[in-house]
Amino acid sequence: MESLKVPRLPFFLLPVSLLLVVGCSHSSTLVVRCQQKQKAYTQSFPQAVANCHEDGMYEFVLVSDDAKPKEPSPRLAQWITGKKPPADQPLDPSVSMPLHQVVHVKVLWRPLDNTDMSVGSNAFLNWYVLSDTAQGEGDLLEYRGSAYVTVDPKGDVIKVNIRDGTIKPSAVRGALVDPIGPARIEGKFVAVNNGRRLIEVLNSTKARARTAAASGSAASAQ
Repeated sequence: MESLKVPRLPFFLLPVSLLLVVGCSHSSTLVVRCQQKQKAYTQSFPQAVANCHEDGMYEFVLVSDDAKPKEPSPRLAQWITGKKPPADQPLDPSVSMPLHQVVHVKVLWRPLDNTDMSVGSNAFLNWYVLSDTAQGEGDLLEYRGSAYVTVDPKGDVIKVNIRDGTIKPSAVRGALVDPIGPARIEGKFVAVNNGRRLIEVLNSTKARARTAAASGSAASAQ
């Protein structure tokens, strides 16, 4: 299984600094199984926050945000940026484009105990990939999908299990490329309940995505 681990994004200073204080200390992991290439990838998310709405709906945000590659090994970042390492040669991590990944999970309804999973999906997924380079304002990958998600609140900590999920690319902008295509997704994570922080993280991410989409539209119109 190949790692999807990515570097840190400095522009996300306020939300990330807050998450370092209030985010979950557990490292959450999602598994993506590419349907076309028959490959599986894993992605760890050091920060996870939750928001429980009054109507019972849950939202979660996962953040992966590393400053630099920690090991000179092939990673998803090289495929996303189109920089495939030469065969039989070690990868220079300096060629990786610094990336920032955010996954937004919105659970619309909670299944009862022993609910048959064949009832279908109960959650929407959005996976954002943004670059952090001087020329990367217009770089964006966004995946959208759905999944069957169970939620287990334990005070301020919430255990989440994602099953039978599917995602596919909905936006590809700038210098980033889609290395996955349509895929299945699953995973488990533990999030800290803090609605205000989740809103700040999500709003910042969506603002970056809008900027990237607008930059891509302007470039294609020229």
